[in-house]
Amino acid sequence: MTTQTALVILDDVSNGITFGDRPWTLSTLPQWYRGSCYYPGWAENSETKATMTIVFEGLEIGCIGNTPRRTDSQQFTVTIDGNETRTVGYGDPDPQTYMQWYKSATLPDGRHTILFESMGGVALDMVLVTVGPRTPLDGKTLLIDNEDGQIQYTGQWTRSLNRIVSGYLPDAFPILNSTHQSTTPGDMMVFRFSGTSVSVYGVFNWESLGNLSATYELDGIIYTENYAVKASSPSYLDLTKEATNFVYFSRQNLDPGPHILAVTVTEVNNAVYAFDYITYTPSFSNLASQPDVSSYSVTRPIASSTSLPTQATHIQNNDPPTGNTKSAPVSAIVGGVIGGLALLLLVVAFLCGRRRLLNNAKKRRTLQIAKPYTEETPYMYDGYDGPDFPPSNGSVSPYMLRLPGTNSTSNSFSTYGRYHDRRLSEMRQFSDMSSLHPSHSASQVRRPPISAISEDGETEHDKVSPYILRSPAETSSLLP
Repeated sequence: MTTQTALVILDDVSNGITFGDRPWTLSTLPQWYRGSCYYPGWAENSETKATMTIVFEGLEIGCIGNTPRRTDSQQFTVTIDGNETRTVGYGDPDPQTYMQWYKSATLPDGRHTILFESMGGVALDMVLVTVGPRTPLDGKTLLIDNEDGQIQYTGQWTRSLNRIVSGYLPDAFPILNSTHQSTTPGDMMVFRFSGTSVSVYGVFNWESLGNLSATYELDGIIYTENYAVKASSPSYLDLTKEATNFVYFSRQNLDPGPHILAVTVTEVNNAVYAFDYITYTPSFSNLASQPDVSSYSVTRPIASSTSLPTQATHIQNNDPPTGNTKSAPVSAIVGGVIGGLALLLLVVAFLCGRRRLLNNAKKRRTLQIAKPYTEETPYMYDGYDGPDFPPSNGSVSPYMLRLPGTNSTSNSFSTYGRYHDRRLSEMRQFSDMSSLHPSHSASQVRRPPISAISEDGETEHDKVSPYILRSPAETSSLLP
C-alpha cells in the first residue's frame, strides 16, 4: 500500500530552521521531542520581537510548541517564498498551551521558505512537513499518528481528545490532538514499515503511583518494558504530572527492509498506556517507491498476550526505556554454537598433541638411559640422566653404590653425576669388574692413574669417588 502523503518530522535543531539575528534560548526538558525546545525569552512582553526562518521540501508545514502567555502578543506575520506578508494568530483559545500553533496553506510539492516575524514569547519544539509522492525522503524521519490507518488495533483501545495536564509546564494537546489509550492487559497494536529505526511515543502520567508494562515484538524478537511510578521517582517528586513526547520504545540500526512491530499491554496498575505517534527512518527514497508491507509477516507468528513474557525492566526516571531481549537472534545462536565447537576442537587437539609429546619424550628418555649393569657386581646404576656437574663433598646422590655383600646403602658413597654408557666403559678399562665378588676386598680394585693432586696433598683418588669401591672401614676413615 503506497500512501499519497506523509508527515516528516523536523526537530528544532534541524538544519532547515534558523532563529533570526538574536539567539533563542534552548530548553532541555524531557517533555520536548528529543529533549530540546527553543524559545525567545527576551521577546516576551517586549517591543523587540523575534524572527525565524524555516526551509523545507514538501507541500505544507505545521509548527508545534508553546504559544505565548496570555499577556503577550497573540499575533505574528508570515511570508512564504518572498510573496505577500500576512498577519496570523496562534489559534490558542486559552493561552499558554503546548499545541500546533501554525499550519501553512498547501503549496506545490517542492522547496519552500517561510519567514516568521513579530513573534513574542513563543516556543518551537518540532515542525511537521507534509510530503508528496516525489518529495525526497533521504535522511528524513516519518511520523505516523495514532489515527493513521497503517496501525491496526485489537482489544479495548479508546480514542481520547483530552487536554494534557502538564504540571509545571503549560498544559498541552497530543500531537495532532488525539491519543489511543489502553487500561486492559492483552490490548495490542501492530505496525508494519520499511525502515532502519522505529520509536513509539505517547503521554505518560507521573502523578499517580503505579506500574505499567508492555512488550514490543520486533521481527520476532520480544522486548519487555516496565514503566513504574514510585515515591522516589524524580518526575513524581517534581510534579511533572502528564509528560508529552514520552518514549515508550525505540530501536535504531535496523536492517533496511520490511519490519513488523507488535505492541502488547501486559500490566496496568493505576496507570494508562496512552499512545500518541510512531516515528521511523524510511529505507525508501520517496513515497512513490515505498514498498507494500501490508502482507509482510515473520517466520515465527506474533505471539498472543498470554504467551508473552512479563518480566520487566524498572524505569525510575525520564530517560527513554531500554528493553530486555527475551529471545536471541538466530545469527547469534548459530555463532555461539560454532564458537563452542571450535573451542572444543582446540581443546581436544591440545590434549592429543600434549599426549603425543609426552609419549615421544618418554621414548627418547628410554633410549638415552643406559641399561643397568647385570653382571655380578656390587655396582648398581639407576639410570640417572641429569646434568653432568662434578661431585662435591657432602652431596647426596639419588643413586647409591651398595657395598658388597649387603643390601644397605650409605650416603658416604653418594654424589651427583651422570652415569652414561661412556662412564661404564671407562670403568671397565681401569677396573676388572668381572673379578669382583662379595668375598674379594676392595683393595683388589685397580685405581685409575692419579690425574691431579689437591692443595692438601691428597690425590683425587683418595677422596670419595663414584669410581672407587672401598670397604666400610676405609670409607669411614675418609669421612669428616
